[in-house]
Amino acid sequence: NPFERGQTDFSIILGNNATIGKFELPISVQFATNPPTTIRVYRELEVGPEGFDLVVSTRMIGERLRVKIEMTNHTRRNANFDCLLFAGSDRQYERRVLAVAPNETAERNIDWAEGKNLIGKRLLLRAIEQEGNRVINYTFEVTR
Repeated sequence: NPFERGQTDFSIILGNNATIGKFELPISVQFATNPPTTIRVYRELEVGPEGFDLVVSTRMIGERLRVKIEMTNHTRRNANFDCLLFAGSDRQYERRVLAVAPNETAERNIDWAEGKNLIGKRLLLRAIEQEGNRVINYTFEVTR
């Protein structure tokens, strides 16, 4: 029947090293025609922690790079995140605890000496929820 409709549910399982952001998800569909026909469609998928918004910004202050971490909690419970900022293998990571009350935004700053060496590089922020199971990986490029 050329007008037959179908529906299939599917799951996507992400590892704990998945990064947050918007991604195009390719979906291939094969039709039982003669010969078989396959089409590919793309859907935008937003990966991130449900109930939380994370914004990271960078700016130079003299010779120092300031990384500003802002997290908004849209849930009804307090949340604490252990935030680790990695700036490559030649630098020690920096660590901050971010406590975010319900319907509030919390922020922390991390300053790096000789920050101009990091401009244009990709850094990784890993926020691990304490007393929870969320691990948020966020990569970003350092700008002035």
